[in-house]
Amino acid sequence: MIFFIDGSLNNHRLTTDGARRFFELQYMPANFHRQLAPVNFINNYKELPNTPALSNFCSICKDIVLHIVPALYPHPTNDLKKALNKNLNFFFSSIVIEYDCK
Repeated sequence: MIFFIDGSLNNHRLTTDGARRFFELQYMPANFHRQLAPVNFINNYKELPNTPALSNFCSICKDIVLHIVPALYPHPTNDLKKALNKNLNFFFSSIVIEYDCK
């Protein structure tokens, strides 16, 4: 999963050095800019009324695992499915103890 994108590269990838500077040193990547191309369409915001409140961190994580990822990858197979499961396991196991999620 990519949470931060450096639009100046226009390849939708954040470099390892850029990520390290962000997380370790709390700096935005060098020459960080928004996406070069405009977003298509008008009024493309979609309200998601069933999204958990920001104060309910465990429910947000469960929503990502149960709804967001399956919507992005509806029929993963083979290596992609294994990678998604591994990453989701890592994602959820990293917060389950800290936030006492069940």
